[in-house]
Amino acid sequence: MIMIALRIAFFLIFLAGVNPVWAKVRLCVLSHIPTADLLSNNQIALRLNDNLFVYSTSDTGDVPTFWYMPTVDGAIGIFDRVEAGVGYAGGVSVQFKGLVLEEDRIPYVPSVTVGAKDVMWSSEAYYFGLEEEKTRDALSNNVYLALAKTFEPYGLRLHAGSMTNFKLADERFSPFAGLELYVGGGTYLGYETFSRFNVFHHFFNISYMHHKRFIFSIGLSELTNAFRKDGKSGFYLFNREGLATNGYGAPGITFSLTLAGSLLRSADGLKGTIDELRELREEMAGLRAKQTEMETRIENAENATLDIEEDIALYVSHASADMKKNYQQAISDNLNALKNLAESPGQYDPEQASVHVKRIVEYKELALPFLGNILKKPGTHPKFMSLCIQMVGQIGNKKSRSMLLKLLDVRESAIKIDAIIALGNLNDKSVVPDLERSMYDTDDAVIMAAREVITRLTGIKPILKEKPDQPVPTEPETDDATQTEPAVEAETPASDSLPSDTTQSPVLPAPADSNSTR
Repeated sequence: MIMIALRIAFFLIFLAGVNPVWAKVRLCVLSHIPTADLLSNNQIALRLNDNLFVYSTSDTGDVPTFWYMPTVDGAIGIFDRVEAGVGYAGGVSVQFKGLVLEEDRIPYVPSVTVGAKDVMWSSEAYYFGLEEEKTRDALSNNVYLALAKTFEPYGLRLHAGSMTNFKLADERFSPFAGLELYVGGGTYLGYETFSRFNVFHHFFNISYMHHKRFIFSIGLSELTNAFRKDGKSGFYLFNREGLATNGYGAPGITFSLTLAGSLLRSADGLKGTIDELRELREEMAGLRAKQTEMETRIENAENATLDIEEDIALYVSHASADMKKNYQQAISDNLNALKNLAESPGQYDPEQASVHVKRIVEYKELALPFLGNILKKPGTHPKFMSLCIQMVGQIGNKKSRSMLLKLLDVRESAIKIDAIIALGNLNDKSVVPDLERSMYDTDDAVIMAAREVITRLTGIKPILKEKPDQPVPTEPETDDATQTEPAVEAETPASDSLPSDTTQSPVLPAPADSNSTR
């Protein structure tokens, strides 16, 4: 017994070191011991088993016989809790088992099943070449308790349990054990051992599984006697020396062929539905984790991109080095000064306003968020609004064009006229279709401004058409690009009364580099 235990321990260590793969053992490759694995609901499995060995039909060992009688059986799963089957091995046998505890229901606890095998007829006796009816009857009607546990990181599944035969006094406690190891490519290594007639019998097989529907297995039975006889090491497969009187102890070649399918849905092997749902949940949790990780990476990349864009905008701007360091404060200060000039009655100085406009435009894209917040703020002074629109046009990039196009749909005609003029200064013909919409405006001044800008951009004077029913103008929409900075507050309150000419668009001298910024 000590030698057997040492051999089993050595074999387990050997298998554990063979190319561990992250994969579950999904389809049992053991065929000689009962296991805790069950077919899922409505699934069926058909299996052909055979054990090829040479044994003696007499006690003297002078009449060798080659045994090759196969056994067949089939089983069906019921509600993922019960498995029932029937087989033929010289006679009809019945088997069934039920799930007591599902694996992983309780942490670190294996799955547990109870069952009965070889009811009415012993397929095991037929498998090992016991032909006497009395012996077969004695080996029938076994009950058992089976346990199994999977170790996913190693693709390893362990089996253990005990059988009881009530007709044989020496077989009231007959332990068994086995393991399966997935080594990749649909290939498994299997080892199993069980006690019969107070002797442990050992089996080893290599199995190939195809799409969890088909499995072919080939191996050696009675490993101890296959490599050692009468204290001597060697290879004694099909050796006639020291023949046993049956397959218990006679080394041989085993093979099995299993086909798994389903009665009601496409076959997916012997894996239970509950295990399938658990795997799907784990897969979904993994995908959610990856999605969260990707979203975090995207967010970090976007933030890094914004920082780079800001650095580039600072680099290409025409502001001085000192002003670049505190560009936000510099833009705000110039806007406040320009606001005070526009809102102070009788104190508007076009030349001084032009200086502040030029300083703001030098910051190009960095100034757009500030200007955008002003354009969206209700109640902005008309003259200050007009100056801001002109500055957006002078910056002249894609974002500024988008901001100006949105102003064509506001209610105030003065704002629309300033936006049309600013769009014309971009010298971009792609804005012509949007300007053509303005030719259907209800205000003749807006129509004439649009007509003149279109003529200048295309060289063709558009024909005025009848005005269709106009939708109610809306306020400027929120632009994401203009939300990064708060609106600039005036340092001095606006006057309650405005000069009569405040609705006119002021004419500013263009900065020296205005052509380069379009």
